[in-house]
Amino acid sequence: MSRIVFLVRRVLAVAFFAVAVTSPCLAQSRVGADSAARLTRYGRDLLFGTALGFAYAGVDQIRNDPAEWGKGWPGYEKRLASNVGEFLVQETTTHILASALNRPLDYQRCHCHGASDRVEWALLASVTDPTASRGHV
Repeated sequence: MSRIVFLVRRVLAVAFFAVAVTSPCLAQSRVGADSAARLTRYGRDLLFGTALGFAYAGVDQIRNDPAEWGKGWPGYEKRLASNVGEFLVQETTTHILASALNRPLDYQRCHCHGASDRVEWALLASVTDPTASRGHV
């Protein structure tokens, strides 16, 4: 087994451990339009993002980016580990923070009327977090 595959497996193990440790927080909270549990949503996001990591590694392989990793299977392995590893760290951090702060993961639609209210909502939402009471934190 190559070192890159070993590293990807280790990153996956750490991500799943992080979920296991925070699972009491994740179990009761519902997120998303389909009311999926946080843990279910995290699992879906991991699968989707990992699949995208394979695809983007292929694109990077065709472009030979970065060139230092070379062509062929060893270069693809490094690109795959980089893309998937970066995604796993980002997604795990996002889900843990959203769970700990009890924040939504999806876009919160503005229920306001008028152009000025919508512009205000958009500007506030870019630097704050919408709450269930239709305010911002």
